[in-house]
Amino acid sequence: MPFSKKIIEEALVASARHCCVCKQFKSIKVEIHHIIPEGKGGDNTFDNAIVLCLDCHADVGHYNADHPKGNKFSPEELKKHRDTWYENVKRNNISTNEGVDLVHCRYYITKEPSLIKEITEGNFSRFPVKKTLIHNNTILEFQKRIISNFKLDPIVFDVKDTDAEEKYLKEHPDVKKVDSRNSPFYSYTRVPRKEEIIKTCGNMKACRFLLSTGEDINNLFKSFAFFEPCGETFQERLHIRPIWACYLCITNISDKYIEVNKINYKGVLEDNLWTTFMELENQVRDVISLPELKISPNESIAIPILTLLGPFDDNGIEEISSNEEIFYDVGELVITSHSKLTDLKDNSKFNILGPGIIPNKIDLKYNDLGVSQSLHQFNFSNMFIYNRDFMCGCCPHVFFNKNNNLEYHGEVFSKKPNELQVFRIIIPSHVDAFILSELEYEKTFILEIKINKKSIISNKFIKKGECIKFKVKAGDIIEGIGCYYLDYNIMKKPSPMHKNNIIKRYILENCDYGKVSIF
Repeated sequence: MPFSKKIIEEALVASARHCCVCKQFKSIKVEIHHIIPEGKGGDNTFDNAIVLCLDCHADVGHYNADHPKGNKFSPEELKKHRDTWYENVKRNNISTNEGVDLVHCRYYITKEPSLIKEITEGNFSRFPVKKTLIHNNTILEFQKRIISNFKLDPIVFDVKDTDAEEKYLKEHPDVKKVDSRNSPFYSYTRVPRKEEIIKTCGNMKACRFLLSTGEDINNLFKSFAFFEPCGETFQERLHIRPIWACYLCITNISDKYIEVNKINYKGVLEDNLWTTFMELENQVRDVISLPELKISPNESIAIPILTLLGPFDDNGIEEISSNEEIFYDVGELVITSHSKLTDLKDNSKFNILGPGIIPNKIDLKYNDLGVSQSLHQFNFSNMFIYNRDFMCGCCPHVFFNKNNNLEYHGEVFSKKPNELQVFRIIIPSHVDAFILSELEYEKTFILEIKINKKSIISNKFIKKGECIKFKVKAGDIIEGIGCYYLDYNIMKKPSPMHKNNIIKRYILENCDYGKVSIF
């Protein structure tokens, strides 16, 4: 859990929006850091909070004990820094001759192929920062090539027969049952053969590039099989490890034009096939000269820096805060989340494709004077992830409370929106509660739900974030009639991975079922 708004305000006032370690005034570019991490028993109190600038926050949070460089900040040292600085603020013992940053820099990642494609085309209409231009470099050109004909989750197997699942299992005896906690929407998984990959998506540039790396196929491709209720078919989809694009966004926060001249970095600008972060960090420092990148006040420029191969799922990525921007004309929203990798030692979840750089300083020209500004190094403890979602339906979802754990059962009313449909579910053993949840931007209408032919709910609407919950016992027969309504005239089906992720997130967020009230 994050700090409360009251604690955040108290810390910002106590520090006068200065970093408690480097003592610099940083305005909005500060973070409220847990001195003792929550994962190690730290609480969300004022005494456990310290105000840090983005650079110092990265240093404090990114230290890797397995690969130590320098000396780690201890909780005791952080408290001394904080208490000393708070006392200086109380006494008004603050220097007024501090340097003021001219630009605000942060790192944005998108893992949505259509958004990457838009950026490579110079379309920033969905980018979280408005009035943004793009710097065309070798990394952008690489992203343009690899994403040009990308297709999400191509279908390998799609059969509508009643015995489709049996046919699939006979055809693929190597499949394994999935871990229902990590993949609740799926039934089976397997590693596809190279010839299957080439047949299914061999025309995709991203697929050909990944196969050319020589990396183990198990680390690049997975197949998932499941029942698709919307089409009433049994499907297998091929999942390619997602490609993430990372950009350094530089915003002019001064009152005059700024010219960005150079970027100091570590990295490789050639078309490497496969690189790790450690290899990139071990490169010698170098400088890129930029062609007169002039930025007006409140304008931004995005500089492509990395193309990452992300994890198959979002396990281990913790959302600190998020913001949604809705585009009502097309029923679309862009979600920007401030996130971090919970296990900071696990950079192995990511690889770098093609050319990549890790910037550490930029050289600017302001009022005809040369100015240098240090950057906090890109790392997975302080990143902004933005993605596209569509306000379209994927039907309401049914969960069971079984042995004090939420268990996913499936979708209902799935054939078509706006038309009444029925469902009938027999409650299995060890289940004591039935939950019907709406997880998407749509409305579900319940005309009636019966338990053992006794009506318990009628004429009720639920919207995103709401659910109907009631107690049941093994053998109960649940019958319902209802439908779901789309708020927008869009019928774009969510991808299976999208369904899996929202279902998994719901289970994780509601894992302590004892706190949830039921009928």
